[in-house]
Amino acid sequence: MKKISFLILIIVFFFFAGRKLWRHFHVPDMPLNHVELTSETGEKLKTATINQPYLLVSYFQSWCGDCIREAPSIEALQKSLGKEKLEVILISDEDWSKINRFSSLCKTNLPVYQSGTSLEDLGIHIYPTTWLLGPDRQIMMVKQEGFDWNSEEVIKLIQKN
Repeated sequence: MKKISFLILIIVFFFFAGRKLWRHFHVPDMPLNHVELTSETGEKLKTATINQPYLLVSYFQSWCGDCIREAPSIEALQKSLGKEKLEVILISDEDWSKINRFSSLCKTNLPVYQSGTSLEDLGIHIYPTTWLLGPDRQIMMVKQEGFDWNSEEVIKLIQKN
């Protein structure tokens, strides 16, 4: 009886630990169209009005070191390709004082929006989580925990399409 109880306890432990790990490492579907995004001035972003062929969306937190390191490479990619080809949107669910502190730490001029839904509720648990969307708004690339977006790999991928 003790062996069965122990075995059941082990199974239950691994079930819950596995669910937690899956939730942590699973990249959620692109939640951009499921949230209300607001600029610091109160303007609502309507993603349907974005005309650039490519769209890079990054969900971040102001305390995240990888997020701070990744933002300049995102801005460099946009400068390399041109704003008419690549739109960039950074999104956080934090208050504006933290978002502004993040922007000043990154030393970038990228557009930042506040999500009306918590990032955790959107299934985002790893920061940054960044999507590159193509002209058809299909996902071309997803990266988590920081990435050099101004890399030859990304530029070739965009130029190839």
